[in-house]
Amino acid sequence: MAEFSSQSSWYPTSSTVELADFELPILVVHYWAVWNLHDREMDRRLSALCNEYSDRICFRSCNVDGAENQRFIPDIANIPALGCFIHGELLESSIGLRSVDELRTEFGGWLARFMVEVAQIEKRYWRVEWTLKVAVH
Repeated sequence: MAEFSSQSSWYPTSSTVELADFELPILVVHYWAVWNLHDREMDRRLSALCNEYSDRICFRSCNVDGAENQRFIPDIANIPALGCFIHGELLESSIGLRSVDELRTEFGGWLARFMVEVAQIEKRYWRVEWTLKVAVH
């Protein structure tokens, strides 16, 4: 019994996700539970990458057993899990423990997809801007 209480005091190193976080350009949420020992290892691996990606990705965590967090949990089959959100929309989820290299590859892919989205938004903006300039002249 004492072993469980020491486990129940564990929390991920990233901050707890809040509603306002979903307004960020790129948000990666680590979905975890106190009872899942794999989550501790996932947190260690994520922590190793947080500084490397902190200028491009915001990292948060979400306890899947917390009633107050249910609105933040996408349809995930298991934990540990990661959810990558771009401007609040779920881009992709990743289920299961990943190595640091696998996580780095996943983050790189998510960042590339984000940059494609940004380029498409800018292209639409400039198309509208150009159309407005042509219409005015």
